[in-house]
Formats: sequence, C-alpha cells, structure tokens
Amino acid sequence: MNVYVNNKYGNIMDMFYYESEWGFIITMVHMGFVMMAAENKSWNKLAIVSGEIALGFDLIIEPLFWKEIAPVVFPDMKWHGLDLYYRIEMPFVHSIPLISMIINIAITDMVFLKKDWRMCFASGVLYIGADYLGFRMEGHPMYPVVDWTNPAKTIGIFML
Repeated sequence: MNVYVNNKYGNIMDMFYYESEWGFIITMVHMGFVMMAAENKSWNKLAIVSGEIALGFDLIIEPLFWKEIAPVVFPDMKWHGLDLYYRIEMPFVHSIPLISMIINIAITDMVFLKKDWRMCFASGVLYIGADYLGFRMEGHPMYPVVDWTNPAKTIGIFML
C-alpha cells in the first residue's frame, strides 16, 4: 500500500529517503531470513546480520518518532483522505519493526555478535547518503533535527 500511495500521491523515492522506511524494510527482510533459517541453518548468518542491522535502525527510529515527530505531525492531520491513511500507516511503520524484533529475539536463540558492529555501523553511515539525497531532491530535510544547515553537525548526529 505504501508503494502505491507514494507513487500516486507523493514520491516513490521517499521510501529510500526516510530512515523509517529503511528500518521497516530491513526488518521485514530479516523476518524472511529468520523463517528460511528455521528450515535451513545455512541462512543463520544472514538472519543474524540482518537482525543486528534492523535492530540498530529500529532502536533509533521508533523512540525518536514517538517522542519528537509524532507530537508535531499528528495534531495537524485531518481524519479523512490521505491524512487518515498516514494516521494509520505511520504508527505501523514506527512500531511493528521494533515489536517484531523484540518478539523474534524473545522466542529464538538468536545471538548478536560483537564482531558484526562494523556492518551495523556501515549500514547507518549508508543511510546518511540517502538522507542527504532526499534533502537535495525534495528541497527540505527528511527530519527536523538533521536538517543539513550545518552538514558537520548533521553527519555528527547521524554518526552518533
């Protein structure tokens, strides 16, 4: 549905520019790897690494959305049309990934590996490029705190 709405009413590239979309997609891909690993242990490494990356995104995205963005965005939204769609879509995109990761970790024997931190960090660094591209192409920052008015500060916040 999100692909359809972004394509018809917005910009399909928003699914590349927003970190929440990265977190959602990586988490769903991870869940696919987990299901494959349940049947065939050769998928374990992909399940673990994708889980580490997904959780890294989700632990940042969900709390920041609910604390900083939702209180600003939701009061201005209407209860019909496209606004109603986003009132439903945004809570799902900003909750389901972290909830599913917590449940997955609780019911499986997945163990995160310290040695994989470089892959997790690199995936976060890759997102900086997507955010900057979104800023340049859309003409506005993707998120209010990282607005690219001070590139060093914006990159520093992302690196943190």
